Amino acid sequence: HRLKVLRSLRDGGRQSRVQLCETAELTPTTMSKLVAELIREGLVEESGTQALAGAGRPRLELRLVPQARCVISLSVRPDGLQWAVVQLDLGITRRGAVPHAVAQTPPEDTLDAMVRLLQDVIGSNPDSQGPLGLVVTLPGAIDESMRVCKRAPLIGWTDVRVADRLQAPLRLPVLVHNNARAMALAELRHVGPSCEPPLLYVQARHGIGAALIDSVASVLHGHYLLSELGNIPVQPHATDMHHADPLRLGAVLNEQHLRRQLGITRGDAVREMETRASQGDQAAQHLQVQTLHYLGIGLGIAVDLLNPRTIVLGGIYAQASDAFLEALLSQIRRVAFSELTPELVLRRSALVGQGDLIGAAMIGMEHFMELQQ
Repeated sequence: HRLKVLRSLRDGGRQSRVQLCETAELTPTTMSKLVAELIREGLVEESGTQALAGAGRPRLELRLVPQARCVISLSVRPDGLQWAVVQLDLGITRRGAVPHAVAQTPPEDTLDAMVRLLQDVIGSNPDSQGPLGLVVTLPGAIDESMRVCKRAPLIGWTDVRVADRLQAPLRLPVLVHNNARAMALAELRHVGPSCEPPLLYVQARHGIGAALIDSVASVLHGHYLLSELGNIPVQPHATDMHHADPLRLGAVLNEQHLRRQLGITRGDAVREMETRASQGDQAAQHLQVQTLHYLGIGLGIAVDLLNPRTIVLGGIYAQASDAFLEALLSQIRRVAFSELTPELVLRRSALVGQGDLIGAAMIGMEHFMELQQ
């Protein structure tokens, strides 16, 4: 019940006790007791007034005290580490990034670097109470206890006991989570009623990963395994659709491949590809056709298997134009069963660069607060 009230205030903003009873589906007696406890613990406060129509006594509104609790989110990526301090309302108060060749570094060395980084973050935290815990996200499959990275090909990790290695030196509880799943969770919360679940989130940068989610509340404490579109062998083509090569989907839809084909070393590869294609560059036009071809096949297969109502593109494809999305949706409809696509919605991510950090905080905040009860 405590978490229902906190979640309602987090996602719905300031509310009166009467409104909270409705949104959290609790009785007035239960609500009165819970609010008193939360105010006493400093998690909730009464603030301002809400005017009533006509004569009568104004009602006090309740709101979260964002700084009352925080967690640390750490995202492990092939080329670096990103971290954020996230408050009770899921607002990021501090964040940073450090380059680190994770994919070329032994896991133990990367874990040592993570400890040093996080010790600095914790030591410089102005919150005297300190963080409740740490949630690490990475591009791989996680065990049921959310402590061990079972397999993460993009960074070369297998059976790495992440939580055990970090927990003792940091003196914090630690959870480990799949990054695409965390992004999907944050995205579904962010878009709210405008998005019809199930939502399929597709993350593409160094490779391609995906996660299917149908409810924020129902999956916060579930088992999170990775769904990798990059491991679906689509057909025997790779960098050139006219020449056979046994590479897979993830090999031709990532940032490195697009940059290599465009001859650039930095910048937005998808936007550059679209710009050149619109200017008549035949190589860019071919690359765009290839990208739409493979992405359409992969997502078409996903639609047939998973039947999502909404697909959200993250990573490099979050910068794609409306025209690209329209062409991709047409390609998906050519591949997938026609019965599954009439109401399918394709949209860009609204949380690029921070979705995994926020999603991790959503999972960690509730998990660690339950541990404290």
